[in-house]
Amino acid sequence: MTATVRTALHTRPGRVAFAALGAFAVLMAAMSVAATRFHDTYGSGILNLLGARNAAEPRTGGYSADTAYAWLTAFGADGRRDHLLILLLDLPLIAAFTLFTAATLRWATPRARSGLRWTLLAVPLAAAAANLLEDAGLTVLLSAFPVHLDGLAAAVSAVNGLKSGLYSASLLLAVAAAAVRGLALATGRCQSPGPATG
Repeated sequence: MTATVRTALHTRPGRVAFAALGAFAVLMAAMSVAATRFHDTYGSGILNLLGARNAAEPRTGGYSADTAYAWLTAFGADGRRDHLLILLLDLPLIAAFTLFTAATLRWATPRARSGLRWTLLAVPLAAAAANLLEDAGLTVLLSAFPVHLDGLAAAVSAVNGLKSGLYSASLLLAVAAAAVRGLALATGRCQSPGPATG
């Protein structure tokens, strides 16, 4: 995180949250288009989505190593290359979501103690870490094919489930905290502490 972003996150978290949300929406739309096109071209979705067409068709339960390698085989060389390219698009998406949730939590808790604030921020940061770990594991699986790394495939599937849970918790925390702060502002129980409100 650059010094400029850190400063803005501290002094104008509301504005940072809106900007990050806008970036996330654009990147999510691009990811949806890429994932959908991938599914329609190769007959199955990317492993991040458990083979689904896009995020609008969520799946749960993970996948087995046999299923993962059946998909990788069906993708062919072109599909595996395209999957790697989609993983690159995931990086700015991770950054945008993490910045959005972090800025929202910062805006919603202007008077919270540092320990509480860091506890809240730990959830979206953990989600981002799990997502990066999943992407790294998928990169190895795709690059090593046709070598089978069954243990890694099973681990990546497990991380996918953990990631999904952490992202859901992150969004719930951010929305709940923002709703409480907004209600407090609307009813006059929480005055703006100055520039840190964004």
